[in-house]
Amino acid sequence: MDNLNNICQNSNILTVFLILKYTLSIVCTVIPIIVIYSAISPAFKGVLKPDEVKKMIGPIIRSLIAGLIIFFLPSLFSFIFTDLVGQKDQMISNCFANASIENINRLREKEAQERKEAQEEDNKKSAEELKKQKEEQAKKNVNLKKLREEKERQNTQASASSGGSGIWKDSIFPLPSGATTCRSSVFGPRTHPITGEYNNHSGDDYPAACGTSVSAVLDGKVIEAANDGGYHGGMGNYVKIQHNDGTYSVYMHSSNVLVRAGQTVRKGQEIMKVGTTGSSTGCHLHITIKNSSGVNVEPRLYIPTLAAC
Repeated sequence: MDNLNNICQNSNILTVFLILKYTLSIVCTVIPIIVIYSAISPAFKGVLKPDEVKKMIGPIIRSLIAGLIIFFLPSLFSFIFTDLVGQKDQMISNCFANASIENINRLREKEAQERKEAQEEDNKKSAEELKKQKEEQAKKNVNLKKLREEKERQNTQASASSGGSGIWKDSIFPLPSGATTCRSSVFGPRTHPITGEYNNHSGDDYPAACGTSVSAVLDGKVIEAANDGGYHGGMGNYVKIQHNDGTYSVYMHSSNVLVRAGQTVRKGQEIMKVGTTGSSTGCHLHITIKNSSGVNVEPRLYIPTLAAC
């Protein structure tokens, strides 16, 4: 019943009923006129012949009755479906009776509004689904990033503890095990934490408590050492060691330098203490590696390192 009622609310079906209604109305109007005319016209022709008129009374009455029946057929249509046939056919009769241009236009407006609302609902669901997918992807990206960072941390910590990596295979990490956990600033372009300028960081920074022991990463000769608390181009107290292959390692921001220029040092020998002299925002070790031409290179390519903080 509900499905039938929904069909009656369809503008296309109602249009069919409208056409049928107008067609039936035209047919049931024209045919009675023809039938009645065909029955009455002979009577007018036979006015001068009364006997013939008497003979035609029966056919004329039958023709009039037939014409009236056909004329009232649309009304009988609704009556029959409404009172004699049943409830479902009553709905069909109602559809037939309600077929009009106004109702069709009203239904079309309603259908258009329903389609618009359905489209808006679909768009809303699609937007919500897309948002959900983006959130899930963002979570996956965060988890993948954490996994990569943890893997890198494990690899670099293992490298630091085992000693030797990169070009200097027998080099060591310059700080004691557990003294630091990561690089607070890495080699390459960055915004300077004090000046705010965008420039190139010459090495890697490792945060550690002031006074922590700093060791030479490789055998070599101290060619520069400053322990006067001066600025020294931002390095503060520092040590510069030349190694046998002509490369250099530079250790900066010391609170106390323990070696002097011209002194030969061995790998693992304590050369200074962590401090915060020069251009520094806190206790940490800055280490720079220079190639044989004196150009700064990425420390992690030469010595064991840790992941970025």
